[in-house]
Amino acid sequence: MWRVRSLLAGIAFTFLLPASSFASDLVRVAFPSITAILWPMWASRDQGFYSSEGIEVELIQVRLGSATIAQALLSGGLTFASTGLPVAITSRLAGAETIIIAASSNTVEFQIYGGKGITSFDGLRGKTVASGSKGSGGEIGMTATLQYAGLVPGKDLNVIYIGNSNDRLTALRTDLVQGTILSPPLTRVARLDGFTRLLTVANILTDWVGNGYFTGKRLVQQNPGLVERFLRASLKGTRFLKNERKKAIEIGVRYWKSPEAEVAEYYDDIVPNLEDWGEINTKGLSRAIALIAKQRNQTPPQVQDFIDVRFINAIKQARK
Repeated sequence: MWRVRSLLAGIAFTFLLPASSFASDLVRVAFPSITAILWPMWASRDQGFYSSEGIEVELIQVRLGSATIAQALLSGGLTFASTGLPVAITSRLAGAETIIIAASSNTVEFQIYGGKGITSFDGLRGKTVASGSKGSGGEIGMTATLQYAGLVPGKDLNVIYIGNSNDRLTALRTDLVQGTILSPPLTRVARLDGFTRLLTVANILTDWVGNGYFTGKRLVQQNPGLVERFLRASLKGTRFLKNERKKAIEIGVRYWKSPEAEVAEYYDDIVPNLEDWGEINTKGLSRAIALIAKQRNQTPPQVQDFIDVRFINAIKQARK
């Protein structure tokens, strides 16, 4: 069975139940929002890549930030997390025994949007903006944006933290906030709602990190075969998306329940930037580690303390 659940304040409930055959190993994967981060896993499910590896995947939405995800990984409640890699960095700096095992993308997908009538950063002065949860890519993107715009939190504007992109868009629509940070496909939704895009964050955070997969060190040590099987199937889904545009869009339409034209736009914006073999931009990762460590008043560890690339290396080697 292919299952998607939501975990909020310790309560999990099913909200999508597409049927599939049972597999031998249950893998629970955390994700923050229903965005393009799920697309490769949707493709892997639909094409039977997981079942061929003897895996049943359950997707669990976690809205409460890096600490919640790390705790669930270490307790065994979750197997993997598919999130922005800053979440993995933050949890590791906080002392969690987590490890990054692959990148799904090495680009920043976030964009900044102004609320009703706000068309420039000056319009945010004296207003409230919504960042991502602390330690997330959404927080880093918003922090970098405010620095770029010369806006000082607590002085020029107020910043609140909302971990879920859908919730941030709702806050923008209801004027709870007058600016926020969003990722696809909600960036297009915001434009259709008439909100103005103030910045594409990738223009200021170049050579950075995007999304990826991480897990607990204990799983890597005790069950490396499961880690490799999960990654092999997930990355096969990525390559399928890139090679089969028409089928990929059909998958997106089915899961997002959005018009084909919208999904095609998401595809062209997102899929070309996905990593075929999970390669991690260690230079960008090192920069992200240094920035987050500075925010936490910590000395940044070496990038090698955060990653284990033997699985993606083995998968790449096997293709030869």
